[in-house]
Amino acid sequence: MRKGTKAMQDSDEERAAEDVLGRWATFGLALSDKRKYPVQEFGAFVQAMR
Repeated sequence: MRKGTKAMQDSDEERAAEDVLGRWATFGLALSDKRKYPVQEFGAFVQAMR
């Protein structure tokens, strides 16, 4: 294993985690609109989780 590989992997995981949290926050805000379910925001959150 190269020396920088672990740091790069951690960085990628942190970026992915930040993306998931951001999508979760967006989805949560979209839920406040009582008129419709935020399908697009939910789909983006699910994709980020994968």
